[in-house]
Amino acid sequence: MLFRSARALRVIPQSLPPDELVNLPELYGYDRDAHMLHISYGGNRTLKEAYTDLSLDIIAIGTRLGKWLSRLHKCTAENYELGNHIVAKNIYGYSYRNLAEARERFGFDKEFGEKVAEMYGSLIGNDDGMVCHGDFWPGNVVLESCGANEAKQEVPKMTIVDWEICRRGNGATDVGQFAAEAWLLDRFRGQRGLLDAFLKSYVGERELGKEIGRA
Repeated sequence: MLFRSARALRVIPQSLPPDELVNLPELYGYDRDAHMLHISYGGNRTLKEAYTDLSLDIIAIGTRLGKWLSRLHKCTAENYELGNHIVAKNIYGYSYRNLAEARERFGFDKEFGEKVAEMYGSLIGNDDGMVCHGDFWPGNVVLESCGANEAKQEVPKMTIVDWEICRRGNGATDVGQFAAEAWLLDRFRGQRGLLDAFLKSYVGERELGKEIGRA
């Protein structure tokens, strides 16, 4: 899987426009025998960890991430260098395959879970609209350290890490995963507006519709 990550770090930056705040790590080297990546340092905390830091402009951060993700999806629609990643698609389908059983175990309607898996989980294997990160959530956004100054909120440089299960697929899966995690942070850690900022920025660059990511 690290081989996949190394390849993504080489290929994807070539498709994206320059961004002074959001980037992938720079790949210095990959030792396939030792299973080791040598990449640039992005910071010592993730967006998940730093969410409650009042010196950070969370709304501006969400806005920049939504814009960056929309550009990733738009700019890689014709990028087939990474090929099809069957293992990543199988991993991503885990939640769908186990949804009905989980709902039943906790007292919810099992049939609804089966319908969701049939309608949407089955699409993962065939969707091929663009390159998807595959695990896009605040825990994989690393923040560069910046001076704590609550009077003047800042937007640090951000590095998007953990590209092991990137794949071609439907961009809505990246949007949905980040949105779900952002909702949890907003709901339980301060209502700082990460979710709304992220979604508004994404759709400002690229409309979310029923067929997002398939054309």
